[in-house]
Amino acid sequence: MQACALCKIMLTILQIRIFTSSSTSYIIQMKKTSTVERLLKNMGNMHELGRQRAFELGNPFYAQFEEYGKYWCKELPTGEKYLVEIEIINDANGIPKEIKDTVIKKLN
Repeated sequence: MQACALCKIMLTILQIRIFTSSSTSYIIQMKKTSTVERLLKNMGNMHELGRQRAFELGNPFYAQFEEYGKYWCKELPTGEKYLVEIEIINDANGIPKEIKDTVIKKLN
C-alpha cells in the first residue's frame, strides 16, 4: 500500500473516532486533513518553501539542477543568481555548520 493511501486511511479512522466524541473536534480535524492532503499532493514545491525560509532569515538559497552538472545555483534574497561550487564544512559530529562557495559565474 502506498504511503499516501495509508495516511488517508489513518486520518479517516481518526476523523471517525473524533466525530463520535465531539462534532466540534471533527470540524477542526477536517481542516488538518485538508492541509495534510494538500502537502502530500504538492510535494514538488518543497524547494520553494526552503527558498522562502532561507530568504526570511537573510540567507542565500542553494539548489542543484541537472543542467549545471556538479555546480550549484546560489540565489540571494536580492534576486541575484550565481553558479557556484560549494564545500560543506562539518563539525566534529558530522553535522554541517558552514557552506563555503566559490563563484563560477553570474547567471543573471
